[in-house]
Amino acid sequence: MMRAEIIAGAVFAVLGVVAIAVLIPWFVPQRSEFGPSPAFFPTVSAVLVGTAGVGLALQRLARWRERTLRAGVGDRITLANLGHLAIAGGLLALALVGMAAIGLVVAGGTLVGALMYYMGNRRWAQIAAAALLTPGSLYAVFTWGLKIPLP
Repeated sequence: MMRAEIIAGAVFAVLGVVAIAVLIPWFVPQRSEFGPSPAFFPTVSAVLVGTAGVGLALQRLARWRERTLRAGVGDRITLANLGHLAIAGGLLALALVGMAAIGLVVAGGTLVGALMYYMGNRRWAQIAAAALLTPGSLYAVFTWGLKIPLP
């Protein structure tokens, strides 16, 4: 799994740079009548994602080198790992389609609950609390607090 985490960290770092250098300047207006620019929050998010990606890659790379030097072997990505990735990716894709059809709160709550169950959590009270509170609080913050309409 460490090799996959190194790759994921590198991908997040590259996505952060691409978002800052290409996507945000092209697709987000840079001027604002008042307050911070519309590009402020996407830029902060991209910086955080990129920094977290670099940190993940460097941390795992250091541990991987240390472990492979001791054991003489590296981690392998197995077919089971790819299957788990496909299932999680499929759930995310279904949630994105669902958000357009039934809204953020319902589709997001269903996604959180499904991922928690798939990852092994069988405590229904925790699943229900996370599935209700996570998308509900995000919806409240963006819709009422920041006045950004969400579906």
